[in-house]
Amino acid sequence: MFIDIDLPGAPDPAPPVRIFLQQFNCASFDDASFARHDIHCPENIQRSVVKRRAEYFHGRLCAQRALAALGHTGVQVLSGGSREPLWPAGIRGSITHSDAMAAAAVVPAAQCRGLGIDIASPIGQDAWKDVVGIAVSEQEYRLLAAMPAELNMASYLALVFSAKESYFKALFDEVRCFFDFDALAFSGIDLERKLLRLTVTGQVSPALPVGAHCMMPYRQLPEGDVLTVFSWR
Repeated sequence: MFIDIDLPGAPDPAPPVRIFLQQFNCASFDDASFARHDIHCPENIQRSVVKRRAEYFHGRLCAQRALAALGHTGVQVLSGGSREPLWPAGIRGSITHSDAMAAAAVVPAAQCRGLGIDIASPIGQDAWKDVVGIAVSEQEYRLLAAMPAELNMASYLALVFSAKESYFKALFDEVRCFFDFDALAFSGIDLERKLLRLTVTGQVSPALPVGAHCMMPYRQLPEGDVLTVFSWR
């Protein structure tokens, strides 16, 4: 399936980002799927556990479909030295997955400097202490606790975690460096328009100085996961 997501501030008439999604079940994954869909399986993935093989395959399957929608067929999306997807020239894209859902999106490079998407599952209460203080600051947590009750805390935490992952993915190809979660801070949410508001708190690119604001669309997926999108212009 796919969903089309309009991006805030996109110059009119910029098309929405089309995100291709695929549900999967690791327990029923068949390695023959790689050959059946002409998707290259690198050696490190061949040696990995079935869960990782299933995640990799379904992520690349979504990427294959996303590229085909832009007229790019027969393209293998390989991995770079930091495990980042290597897209064809003139394309910006992103791949993500949770335990049971994979997704990919691509756009022409003329539309943005970088694209990041991320799926996250609601954060279980037993994992809150691993997320709060690492991916979510105490100040962000207090702000989330004051948010309307349309979403529960598990989903709010997942949204902030996912948004920071999308931000990182969108910037990585250009900045080519790793940076921490505290480079971006959650500052609000528009539940009606399904938009997260975030503020740059650590500069990793001159184009995104400290204090700059980012608006990220999000969606709740059928099985409870959340999806965020960041298009860096």
